[in-house]
Amino acid sequence: MFTSSLPRVHVVGANIYGYTTSILLLLQGYKVTLLANEFPGDTGYHTDDTTWSWQADASSQHYDTASFKMFWHLAKRKAAESGMMVGNSFKYYEEPTDDQANPSWNHLVPGFKMIDQQELPKDVRLGYHYTTVMINTKRYLAWLQTQFLAMGGRQRRAGQATAPLVVNCDGSSTLRPTHQQQQQWTVRANQVRRSIHVKTKHGEELYLNPRLDGTVVFGINRPIHQYKAHDLLERISTYCPELTWGKGLNGLTVEELDLTSSIGLDDPRVENQYIATSLGTKRAVTHNYGHRGHSSSWGAAQCAVRLVNEAHGHLKKNSQSVSELLSNL
Repeated sequence: MFTSSLPRVHVVGANIYGYTTSILLLLQGYKVTLLANEFPGDTGYHTDDTTWSWQADASSQHYDTASFKMFWHLAKRKAAESGMMVGNSFKYYEEPTDDQANPSWNHLVPGFKMIDQQELPKDVRLGYHYTTVMINTKRYLAWLQTQFLAMGGRQRRAGQATAPLVVNCDGSSTLRPTHQQQQQWTVRANQVRRSIHVKTKHGEELYLNPRLDGTVVFGINRPIHQYKAHDLLERISTYCPELTWGKGLNGLTVEELDLTSSIGLDDPRVENQYIATSLGTKRAVTHNYGHRGHSSSWGAAQCAVRLVNEAHGHLKKNSQSVSELLSNL
């Protein structure tokens, strides 16, 4: 039986980036303990459904490419278990930027097409649609956690990261979080098979994401005032007419009212940091946090693992140098 000689790594943060990085570290042969105050399944552990979408940050785009390929694979091979679903995504902009008008990533996704001006909803100046992967985050996190534990990973609630190799996938202790107001609800509408995202001229972001179970998550980021579920449904239905097919708006039952305030860390980092501890030894901390959404998770995790490998070689070399020095005394 093969036994790896690689050391244990402490990964901080039981989120998608933490579990993804941990799984790749286990595949490399490291022993991994994931540290967090809350884990998927805990009461109060909050997740948001999403779709894969290209990030505006140029430094993250190669991470997005690798991640899209993995999400696509999961949606095609393990859709039910992983919470992935292939579907069409429609994006609308009332005041598009140059980057939005000429997306550099249109070659990556299948079926990308600009929408003709006469077909756009009222007040929308730009729109396009393409095929992408929709992610039920709660189910996906549970799947990642199951894979991690089945591969021999360990979980530990709270506690300090004491291993020589640490991967920080949390970031909350080193960044000032920016609170982004969000309102979100769920409605049963199994006739909806596409996602809708609208960026308004006021900076609001309306969204609607279907799930495999026939429900639809809808909501708004950065609302300029508090909306009632019925009012927001009526507004979103102008972009997604099939939402009310055969029922009318009053026939829809809103479920699982969930008013949330999500936290964003707007400083993506995938880098190494070497820290001298109070005992005089060196610890290598690889940072992998601050990414918006899940679109960069697999690519960023691959980069983080490469940095851990480099850090391990660096620490091992330093240790050997000290041993050689002591042997000559």
